[in-house]
Amino acid sequence: MSDYDRFMLTEIIISSIWLPLSILIMIDKKVGFFRRFLFLLICVISYIVIINISVNTLVVLILWPICGIAMYYLIDRRKRLFLLIPIAYIIVLNCNFLTSTLKRIIFGKESDILYRWFGIPYCSVITVFIILFSFIIRGIIILARNKMEIYFSKEMGVFTTFVIIVCSVACLIINWRNQQDTSPNRIYTHLLFASTIIAGIIMIGIFRFFYGRALKRRKEEEQKNIMEYTKHVEEMYEELRSFRHDYVNILASLSGYIENKDLEGLSEYFEKNIMPTNDRMNQGKYRLQKLSKLQDTAIKGLISNKIIYAMNQGIDVFVDLMDEIKDISINTIDLCRVLGIYMDNAIEAASESDNKEIKFNVVKEDDSVTFVLMNSFVNHGLSLTDMEKQNVSSKGEGRGLGLNNVKEILSRYDNVNKITEIKDDFFIQTLIIDNKAA
Repeated sequence: MSDYDRFMLTEIIISSIWLPLSILIMIDKKVGFFRRFLFLLICVISYIVIINISVNTLVVLILWPICGIAMYYLIDRRKRLFLLIPIAYIIVLNCNFLTSTLKRIIFGKESDILYRWFGIPYCSVITVFIILFSFIIRGIIILARNKMEIYFSKEMGVFTTFVIIVCSVACLIINWRNQQDTSPNRIYTHLLFASTIIAGIIMIGIFRFFYGRALKRRKEEEQKNIMEYTKHVEEMYEELRSFRHDYVNILASLSGYIENKDLEGLSEYFEKNIMPTNDRMNQGKYRLQKLSKLQDTAIKGLISNKIIYAMNQGIDVFVDLMDEIKDISINTIDLCRVLGIYMDNAIEAASESDNKEIKFNVVKEDDSVTFVLMNSFVNHGLSLTDMEKQNVSSKGEGRGLGLNNVKEILSRYDNVNKITEIKDDFFIQTLIIDNKAA
């Protein structure tokens, strides 16, 4: 093997890791080393085989499906993550053109003559740029996801997918034309950079539009929840005022029986008139006032709205909060999502059961806050593991996304522990948030 052949083989091997390396960097999900290595190996081998068949730009159209299949079986099965493949290609191509531009600036027009001797360092510089920009895009994706996940809509998904596909197709065409043109032409570099920048600006515009619209809707929903909570608190206050006015008369009526030493009449009067008042005071809507100990308005509004809805469905709701809950070391939006999913599942399950009970408890300790949600349910035979799998549900086809979403949300928090268990006829979800470890 000649020096040139060894040089070309080394260059092909280095360039083969670019696309899968960029993809692996942008995936923030916890994936084992073996699965990552196997994904990288499959993509590298596929690239080397395909590039030896043809060096045409359209080779990527063969490589992309292979990367997609490997990602599906080894990394993650969420469809939206497949967009990382064209994004990685856009990053690789821009880094390649950027390095080529820098090489031309540093070494001048004759730099192509030195390409053979500077090829491996050239590829290494591209690799460094790819790693750098992939981490930048990873950070942007995490930031956007944290802000948008609760607001993500199909409309936004369609627009985002369209922009990424159009940009990647434009980059494919530009690169193909660049390879077809034997004479160096900087117009392709300018077109590539311009296409990427325009796509980025459009993506920012899409993000701002949908985020603003969804944020407005969320604020309206929170306001509605708080108004509903306030309305029920006011109703309880009015009933308590009415009871206070009757209190003196009740005591007076008791004194009559006591003066006459009519214990039998007193007992009968107590059972018919006093005990119903006690039962009324212990109804779910009076327990709702305990939510005032939750200082976070969004969480209090969400929980109160769910509890009110449950009571309207004929479900007995028990609420227990002993201490003021101020600091919770988890993003409020994420906690609302998790508790909302838990409450929706609890209400639906309890409504199907005979007892129709839900118990909501929040316990504050020195360094942690624990949320406990218990609901009566009908056991359909699903295991706890199956309940957390995507699209697996006892409720029928197209359901079962909730607990899987909870698992995905909580995987980003090292200070949150989730316990799911079944005791007697109750399904129990426990969420332990460690404030000290956050």
